[in-house]
Amino acid sequence: MSRLNILKKLDFGESVAEEDNRLASYFVETDTWNRLINGEIDIIYGAKGSGKSALYKHLIHNKDYLEERNITLLAAENISGTAVFKTVLSSDELSENSYKQIWFLYIISIIGKYINEYGEETVQSKEFISRLQMEGLLDGKNLRRMLSNVKDYVVNFFRRVESLEGGLQLDSTTLIPGFTGKVSLSEPSLEQKKLGFISVYDLLDMAEEALESLDIETWIIFDRLDVSFSENPSIEKVAIRTLFQVYNDFKTYDKINLKIFIRDDIWKRITVGGFREASHITKVVTIYWNELNLRHLIINRILENEILVNQWSLSKRSILSDTEEQERLYYKVFPEQVDSGQRKPNTFNWMLSRVKDGLGIIAPRELIQLINEAKKIQIKELEIGSSSDDVSEELIGRKSIKEGLEEVSKKRLEQTIYAEYYHLKEYIELLEGQKAEQTMESLSTIFKCGDGDIKKIVDDLVNIGIFEKRFNTYWTPFIYRPALKLVQGREE
Repeated sequence: MSRLNILKKLDFGESVAEEDNRLASYFVETDTWNRLINGEIDIIYGAKGSGKSALYKHLIHNKDYLEERNITLLAAENISGTAVFKTVLSSDELSENSYKQIWFLYIISIIGKYINEYGEETVQSKEFISRLQMEGLLDGKNLRRMLSNVKDYVVNFFRRVESLEGGLQLDSTTLIPGFTGKVSLSEPSLEQKKLGFISVYDLLDMAEEALESLDIETWIIFDRLDVSFSENPSIEKVAIRTLFQVYNDFKTYDKINLKIFIRDDIWKRITVGGFREASHITKVVTIYWNELNLRHLIINRILENEILVNQWSLSKRSILSDTEEQERLYYKVFPEQVDSGQRKPNTFNWMLSRVKDGLGIIAPRELIQLINEAKKIQIKELEIGSSSDDVSEELIGRKSIKEGLEEVSKKRLEQTIYAEYYHLKEYIELLEGQKAEQTMESLSTIFKCGDGDIKKIVDDLVNIGIFEKRFNTYWTPFIYRPALKLVQGREE
């Protein structure tokens, strides 16, 4: 089969886990995965594109295996499409206490909906469901409606409490005029208990007892927090900090576990100035990728192409268990070097260096993007006859890889950096056409600002990986150079 026809059938998979229907077939089961599936970790930190959503999606793929262990996965957020938290909770009207009570009641409502639809009943589960129905906390057919219902419940609760504090007359039976909601963060008084008031902790105890009676453990999954509150940093800080406060409160329960996937830069942002609850968060892991893991990831994807397995008579098992075999296969698909020369890196290391940001992070997303872009460019080259159609040479040439980096650079800058750090866009754009390595003095001239502002701006650019801080200079990583048309060298 010709090189062109092979390339047209070649599939390296999607760079975004939510869009990849074949993810399970070439998912790399790392130590992080094994610890997650065994229940050893609850909080998963990682850079954007590092594989948090891939872990989540693979959890869903292993749903049957977990259910054999009596573990049920319950999503708190849509895995794709419109983000529920962004739609319902990105509001300035909510206080810290409101967010905390919303997280409690939302989680309880998710559990309640599952138990209500489970098909088996116990005394404890019936009592729990009855209480939720009485409070109207099972209304809503999907996550958005459930969260919206909980939000309304909490907002109305605090609004009436504020009215009470303003001096309104108490109702003789409910203590609060016209108020039916009787679940609060605080412990009710003896008189309130007689009237049916309970705390969220009482309701949690009921949920735990119901699950215990049904012999079910639940994992409540929180993902996509990066897109939920990104437009309002102050809301992001309050919403996510209170979620982690609630997580700490849930640790005393055996049948209710929260699993939170969060970007490490967001965690750093919300803990600036201190966060005492952080010291109690111990079941954590940060996703890191090294050279061997990344190459294994690419080799897995190559071997999922039956056309190559048959064409080259490949043995999947022997290749995946032998790093030398993996390297040989890699260089049948790609050239030995992108830049020729004795001291130049091999192609794989070249790729890693080109997708690494200023924080030293190499995300699988950009690596897969680079390979996919290079493949598309190579196909176009072959279609117009500008390259040899000989299957004996590597499938994807060096020219295609170099040009593929340009598209990856553009996407990274526009879809990640500008989308998430718009306030820094004007300064990043001023770097266009400049040299790749700058000093604080030269950046002050480029940005046209004085000593008071320049340090803050440059520090922000370092923190998001646009610059890598060296001894007394600021170096722009290769991943941003094509999009910014940067010139090699140092500005004196």
